[in-house]
Amino acid sequence: MEPIVSPWFIYLIMVIGSIKTLLTIGAVVLGIAVFVLFVVGLIEIDCAWGEDEKKKGRIIRNKSKKFILPFLILLVLAILVPSKKTVIAMYVANFVTTDNVIKAIETGGNFKDVIKKDIIEIIEAMKGEKVQPEKPESNN
Repeated sequence: MEPIVSPWFIYLIMVIGSIKTLLTIGAVVLGIAVFVLFVVGLIEIDCAWGEDEKKKGRIIRNKSKKFILPFLILLVLAILVPSKKTVIAMYVANFVTTDNVIKAIETGGNFKDVIKKDIIEIIEAMKGEKVQPEKPESNN
């Protein structure tokens, strides 16, 4: 017998939150690294007394540019990876069709009527007004 929900899908749901968190943290750390290295490089260049110090500042600034591409990749992945709730909603939406909705409405309507009848019978029985089935009248 084939399972209704794949065990791999359940595993994906459990892991997706961790993946999204890891990508977000990576993007934040790389973003901060790019910003700090760039600012430090600019400060080194502007405040340097000699040419060696300016060269050191340029090297630091250029190293910050190497982190921009990985930062952008992680940022885009962090934005595009869906959350756990979104994955579940997408999975459920896959099974929602007009035929299924019509069947659910029909079944729900019948079920509602049966439940309503049962509740009315229970309430009347609790009041002591038990409903007697109607007997056919005899013509005597």
